[in-house]
Amino acid sequence: MNVEAGQVLSGTIRLVRKIAEGGMGSIWLAEHLVLGTEVAVKLMSRQWALMPSASARFLREARMTATIESPHVVRVLDCRLTESDEPYLVLELLRGENLEQRVRHHGAMAVYDVAEILAQVGDAIGKAHAAGIVHRDVKPENVFLEAGGAVSVKLLDFGVAKPKNKDECLDVDRLPAGTAQYMSPEHMFDPETTDERSDLFSLAAVAYFALTRRSPFDADSLEGLYFAIDGGTFKRPSELRPELPRSLDGWFEKALAHDPAARFANARDLVETFRDAIRGEPPAWRVWGRLDSPSSGRLPPSSRSIPGIRALWLPKPSASATRRGATVALVLATAALLFAWHDGPKVEEAQAAPRGPASEPSARPRHRRIRPPVPEPFDVANHPAVLPAPEESDP
Repeated sequence: MNVEAGQVLSGTIRLVRKIAEGGMGSIWLAEHLVLGTEVAVKLMSRQWALMPSASARFLREARMTATIESPHVVRVLDCRLTESDEPYLVLELLRGENLEQRVRHHGAMAVYDVAEILAQVGDAIGKAHAAGIVHRDVKPENVFLEAGGAVSVKLLDFGVAKPKNKDECLDVDRLPAGTAQYMSPEHMFDPETTDERSDLFSLAAVAYFALTRRSPFDADSLEGLYFAIDGGTFKRPSELRPELPRSLDGWFEKALAHDPAARFANARDLVETFRDAIRGEPPAWRVWGRLDSPSSGRLPPSSRSIPGIRALWLPKPSASATRRGATVALVLATAALLFAWHDGPKVEEAQAAPRGPASEPSARPRHRRIRPPVPEPFDVANHPAVLPAPEESDP
């Protein structure tokens, strides 16, 4: 079905203008004719709507999102079919910007702002897990900061979420899906084992980005990114921002541990221990920022260019590791094709420079079944309702 501005869906939703468009569909600003309110409409493109598996996943996204009772999850208002039997979602309309936009435009954030964002997203993830849902794509683009003076955060896009109950999973749930820089090792290399702890790993990676303007695992190639995540080493946040408390370094070592069993057990523990890590430090580093203006917790100009991987720790190869390396090499060719079609991971330009001290690798299980990530089933700006916040004049 071809849609255009002014078209009325189901007799109640009038499309006003297109907000965003992707390979699998589009997002529209719309008016609810009965309620007289503005809403967002998420439409699948016709070629995807005709695929039963894609349509079923789209409808499952609506049901999953609607079952999560949290003020920090975008609300699904309705789910209907067009006259051509193509599904669409009616969502609350959000105004503001996502975390990736905020950090890229205004710099690294103050630790207390990050703590508040972490708490609200942690509530959303915790409620999702309690409802039997694993999000699988927690990343800065899916963390939305609403416009206004108070900190208000929404977790977006359950398009690649899967049920915790394996009996309810679809075949596609057994493949990796999402954004590679924020994937846990098990999600990337053994996705059938992905559970709540994978979401917590991704949330910690989001916090790292908010504090440092870079993801913890990065590379100038897909192969380098695979090995960086599997190697499990990253620069300590205090090396990138010396004013950050060193206690946060230990928090990230646990939150981003390669072994899921070594991470925090649940979202509440992750959030509370982050607060503990920042509370015990002298007040000199306690820089406050506002979410309705550029953050005061910015990096100095000389520190804002974010390098890619400076060095890559690789264990001394054993015979089994050599065989595994060959397996990785074979799968990378297939993965490269998939990532190229999906625009690939966003990676910063690598810089050749000596690496600072990193935590020593510990013994951990190695994931032997490696499958390349697949494109997200709905990639419309990773956002259900993308409207920028209204411009504010300087006082």
